[in-house]
Amino acid sequence: MSEPLLSIRGLRVGFRTEHGLAPAVEGVSYSVRQGKTIGIVGESGSGKSVTNLSILRLIPSPPCEIGAGEILFEGRDLLKASQRELRALRGGKIAMIFQDPMSSLHPLMRISAQMMELTRLHLGLDKPAAKEHSIAMLRKAGIPDPARIADGYPHLLSGGMRQRVMIAMALSTSPKLLIADEPTTALDVTIQALILDLIRRLRDETGTTVVLTTHDLGVVAGMADRVVVMYAGRVFETAPAAELFRNPGNPYTRALLRSIPDVASTGDGKREKLFQIPGLPPVLTNMNANECPFAPRCPDAKALCREAPPPFVQVGPDHFSLCWEAKA
Repeated sequence: MSEPLLSIRGLRVGFRTEHGLAPAVEGVSYSVRQGKTIGIVGESGSGKSVTNLSILRLIPSPPCEIGAGEILFEGRDLLKASQRELRALRGGKIAMIFQDPMSSLHPLMRISAQMMELTRLHLGLDKPAAKEHSIAMLRKAGIPDPARIADGYPHLLSGGMRQRVMIAMALSTSPKLLIADEPTTALDVTIQALILDLIRRLRDETGTTVVLTTHDLGVVAGMADRVVVMYAGRVFETAPAAELFRNPGNPYTRALLRSIPDVASTGDGKREKLFQIPGLPPVLTNMNANECPFAPRCPDAKALCREAPPPFVQVGPDHFSLCWEAKA
């Protein structure tokens, strides 16, 4: 079996604050092979975006501090790469779709100019060829009248169209790895479906590996080959997608699944009340290192859960859960 294209091992990332170091990511590990999709899910503040931004070291330091770990891309540790090496990777072999399409494009540059900047740098195209390539990628992204859109400015486009432009731009250099950081945030459900279908189709056509981050387990159900569930900066569960949905092994994962709205009514015609996880995620600067971070909100918490951090237990083939109650 081939080596993973991306492998994160024991990553620890914190932010220096007036109250001390806030541990945003604590020992995160996962890997993904070429052409596969891994879904990273969890509530807001669970460390998903920080992990993604750390791959290309896009978080300013200070206040960010990467305390430990490895981020291996094609066998090379990106945490040891120089800024020159990282610039060669950013937008080239590794592309990223940011979660806010309304502010991710430069408002004073034409769409084509922003796309051409990438292709001329990473593909070595001259100006006319780069312009034609940009139009072709916009067309592939399902944008009508791509030549006209290419000559326009971002403010003339809707959020969904801007996100399509971001996807076209990200894939214009045929990257080996695409990091999609909540690409459907603030989009209505119809546009969400179109965006996810576009990422899926272009992934299948190009063989690009995808890291798809979202707070919604429903989004990754039809996209991911494997799912990583994060909470309080930690990996709480990881499993093949079908296995995780069929047999969730962690109370937090089960709570997330219960939180997915169900449009079906009960037998008496009444709809069930939408489930919500009680309480709030922990404050990162005030966490108790001697208990499970989810224990204060967990309906299954035992005394042991508040006395010692839980172990990472294998509950099935390639299925692991961070929980004292997890069993094979």
